Amino acid sequence: MKKILFFLFSLLIFISCNEKEVDPYPPLGGIGYNYHARQCKYAWALNVGLNPVSYNDTFGYEMNFLPKGKSVSVDKYELYFTTLNVSLDSIKESDLYDDQRISDYNDYNRWLKTGASDSIMCAPFDAIAYLKNTYEEVHDVVIEKKLDDYFRRKRKTRMNLVNLDYRTTPIKNLKITASQDINGIKAGKSLNNLFVVDGYDTYHYFIITANKDLITDADKIMGISIDQYLYYHPMAPASLYMKFRDNVNVSAPVETTFRIEITTDDGNVIKCETPLVKLMPNEE
Repeated sequence: MKKILFFLFSLLIFISCNEKEVDPYPPLGGIGYNYHARQCKYAWALNVGLNPVSYNDTFGYEMNFLPKGKSVSVDKYELYFTTLNVSLDSIKESDLYDDQRISDYNDYNRWLKTGASDSIMCAPFDAIAYLKNTYEEVHDVVIEKKLDDYFRRKRKTRMNLVNLDYRTTPIKNLKITASQDINGIKAGKSLNNLFVVDGYDTYHYFIITANKDLITDADKIMGISIDQYLYYHPMAPASLYMKFRDNVNVSAPVETTFRIEITTDDGNVIKCETPLVKLMPNEE
């Protein structure tokens, strides 16, 4: 069965539809978690557009990673941040199974760098989870015991396998800036007060603190300010979605990039920047 999952990777890159769900743990039957522990050494920032969708009686959003220069209204924009312990430039032929193609990874890496494609993409940590060499590091038994206990309370049994990433690098700062003025804030100045944390990738709705505490209450991890997020003294996130506060808008279209800069506890500064995006005023 693992070989089938590995074979499906290229399909995940090109045709998968990644959805941000109201229930971050949808009822897929029994779930087993394959943990991947990693330090935070590299990061990516991407632009995301949200399209409202409904499934039966459940309302949510379909999210699309936006190609370079795409237009999106302020209230439908999300800033996506994701981390990893290796650069995708490190992926080589010997890391792959026989039925995988290095060209798929090279294309994916190019999309991340340039924003040249509007194809739905999985996160970099999902991309390497299907390699023969997953580049994972030493597992933290304390963190994984708490994750096991939490998911067991969700009444999940070990049948279907889900890859689940977590970081072991504490961070002390996260700063968002833009290349153009936004909502009266000059280019290069902190935009942290304009954003709130809106969510995480599916099955990653938790915050792990530097003390290895696990925070899972929705009102403590979603809709919170960047300052509140940092107050927890978190490990770097595997992924993070941030949206503008409800009162933020632009009076005219703004073509900009966003930069995210994090500082780890040991003083390392990791920076990443989105492709260009065109922010449009919200519809009345």
